[in-house]
Amino acid sequence: MASLRDKLSLYKKEACAAMPARPTPEHFGAEKLQDGDIPLWRFVSTHNLEEHAGRLSVSLADSILPFAKRLGFEGDIALDDLLFVDLETTSLSVGAGNYAFLFGLGTVEHKTLVVEQYFMHEYAEEPAILKKILTPFQEKIAVTYNGHSFDIPLLKNRYRINRIPGFPVEKKSIDLLHPSRAVFKSLFENCALGTLESRVLGIERAEDIPSWLIPEVYFSYQKNGETNRMSSVIAHHRQDIVSMAILTLFFSRLYHHLEARRFHAVSGISLSNVARWLYRRDLKLFLDVTRFLGDDVLKDRILFKRFSSAMKRLGLRDEILEFWKKDSSVYSKEELAKHCEHIEKDYSAALEYCEEALSLLNAGMIAAGEEMLDACALSFHRGRFMKRMQRLSRKIGENA
Repeated sequence: MASLRDKLSLYKKEACAAMPARPTPEHFGAEKLQDGDIPLWRFVSTHNLEEHAGRLSVSLADSILPFAKRLGFEGDIALDDLLFVDLETTSLSVGAGNYAFLFGLGTVEHKTLVVEQYFMHEYAEEPAILKKILTPFQEKIAVTYNGHSFDIPLLKNRYRINRIPGFPVEKKSIDLLHPSRAVFKSLFENCALGTLESRVLGIERAEDIPSWLIPEVYFSYQKNGETNRMSSVIAHHRQDIVSMAILTLFFSRLYHHLEARRFHAVSGISLSNVARWLYRRDLKLFLDVTRFLGDDVLKDRILFKRFSSAMKRLGLRDEILEFWKKDSSVYSKEELAKHCEHIEKDYSAALEYCEEALSLLNAGMIAAGEEMLDACALSFHRGRFMKRMQRLSRKIGENA
């Protein structure tokens, strides 16, 4: 009678016999590297960054420090210190069941972006790939797009599961999604990398494969040996890495303009978004940007409040008081009411400012001559001023 081991062995042989022979990645352009007994499959391409830098008016010799400084990095950082990283995976999860089957690394060498892509033909090849790409992660600063939420946690998991030490778990990386949202989230329908390619970087992909289809293509290759669409997957993945490098050049240019106070060189709408982002990173630069924006700062309640707060935090109370008094908006009257109530303890003057604000709101406006507010916004602001006026009236009575 056959043992369980024999039965399992027979089942394995039958399953293997039923599997079609899969072409190697050489069929869609990979080169074979030998790592002991384990083959590595690699695609290498080079891309001239000077062409893109010229179109974006960026010098490749410039440090990206102005941009990196806003992201919390210190010291001089250049493009060749960066490692552009992207993964194609079997699912959108970062859990243990998700594999990266295409590992992409981009480095800048002599004004050229060199992209290396390692393809996992067999699952057993994963440890060899992880060991091969480990050194660049240790030596350079990883740059991703949505990598803080996906690529980096997934890589940490894969190194941990394969018991390969040395991955710089605590090392800071750059996720370009966050500064992209800061600048573009109110300008475009979304902040997907493909959207920024066409709307900002002037890149149009020809016959690109959609991201959601890529795992299915890999599974079809694993199961049926299909290679027809794999070249499109490789090209899509390669372009993601190239686009990240070009987007980094864009941000380098943007923050060089900001550092040099060349605000006229930045789109007005983008500049308003950038100002919001700068508030928690560089108060002085934030103030310079908002001053440049002029009256536009008065139309955005969040920006107005941050402008007022920054002035107070930097000890410019007299200047901000003059600013509020010259401005006829509800926002300024609210700030003056707070100043009179909490700093000067002049409750009657604070109440007068609230009454002036309420008069504007009853006319349906935020400021004299401005466009009418919708009913929801009017109700919100009226309710806030009514509560403040009740409190002030009570204080006036208590001090009578």
